[in-house]
Amino acid sequence: MRSKKKPIFWDRDAVKEGKSSLQVVFDWLSTEMNYNKWRVSDRNNGSTKESLLKEIVSELKAVGIEHRTTGDVREKISAIER
Repeated sequence: MRSKKKPIFWDRDAVKEGKSSLQVVFDWLSTEMNYNKWRVSDRNNGSTKESLLKEIVSELKAVGIEHRTTGDVREKISAIER
């Protein structure tokens, strides 16, 4: 029987007193230009959601958070927008 991984909470995964995943995502979204890019992103304007998600994951990695994927971030943003 495989043991289930413990969930890593978005607000409790900061590395060395840095920002948590949730803080990084909120900071990115609260920058007006970024949020506007997110809202209007599509394949026609060259700014796809996937490229924006990669940008956010890059920011997560910059603060030492290595375990979040683009899929994780997409899911979290969808939950925030609901």
